[in-house]
Amino acid sequence: MREDKLLYEHLVEDSLMDYKSIYQKTDITDVANPYYKEAITLFQELSKEQQKVLFKIINQTQIDTVSHFLGILDGTSTLESNIDFLLTLEDRQTKLNGDLQDYFIELVEEKE
Repeated sequence: MREDKLLYEHLVEDSLMDYKSIYQKTDITDVANPYYKEAITLFQELSKEQQKVLFKIINQTQIDTVSHFLGILDGTSTLESNIDFLLTLEDRQTKLNGDLQDYFIELVEEKE
């Protein structure tokens, strides 16, 4: 399995399912964290259509964040410090980064 597919499944799909579970199934009376209490209350006040839109926003935000991070590792997006990253496997010297962002975006587009 391609690494970018694993990233997508874990960081986007699984994470989105976690968010859906939190917002759709959590009993507000069981929530102690003020942030989540406020967020879940807001979610529950939305119409079903608005809730779907919110999950689309969360999904796209996750995709954008992963893509940007991969771009930093690839060197196509920069940090102010101009740090160059070289990703290799522990037992090999083969460079892994350079096209990670492209592979990830390609996978996202295949899923759409």
